[in-house]
Amino acid sequence: MIAFWAAIVSILFKEVLYHYTIRVGKQINSDAVIANGWHHRTDAFSSMGTALGIAGAIFLGENWRILDPIAGLIVSIFILKVAIDIILPSVKELLESSLPQDIVEEIEEILTNHTDVQVYHHLRTRKIGSVYAIDVHIKLNRNITFVRSHDISTEIEISLKNRFGKETQIIIHTEPL
Repeated sequence: MIAFWAAIVSILFKEVLYHYTIRVGKQINSDAVIANGWHHRTDAFSSMGTALGIAGAIFLGENWRILDPIAGLIVSIFILKVAIDIILPSVKELLESSLPQDIVEEIEEILTNHTDVQVYHHLRTRKIGSVYAIDVHIKLNRNITFVRSHDISTEIEISLKNRFGKETQIIIHTEPL
């Protein structure tokens, strides 16, 4: 019974840690902290498998000891699924894949809504840790001054940082149309 109650306490404790860690990870936009939260969840599920196996042996008798390896197999499959869900975003980040399409569309909207941007191209995006990196070429009226060209780039940069955070890394290349 001591092992059974220890497993129940472990489930409760690890589930509380999971919710807390996930909340903090989302607040600070950290995939590593979120992954650690999922580690707590897999620990809770492992403890569930243990509790089921122990409960089967205690309450149903020796013939139900099979519940322990069955629960272990189910928990193993769950842990494998969680591992894949954690690994894929990390691999995408390491390979510096583009930001999700909805974020790219927001960037495009900011660019097209600026009255002086006539055309943009070579838009490249990626995530570096929890920071977005945006690189774009914009075409402006060829008769504007160098100073105005710089001011337009600064205005766009401010709009992007207001939307995606002050740490956002932005490179804007201006070209005459």
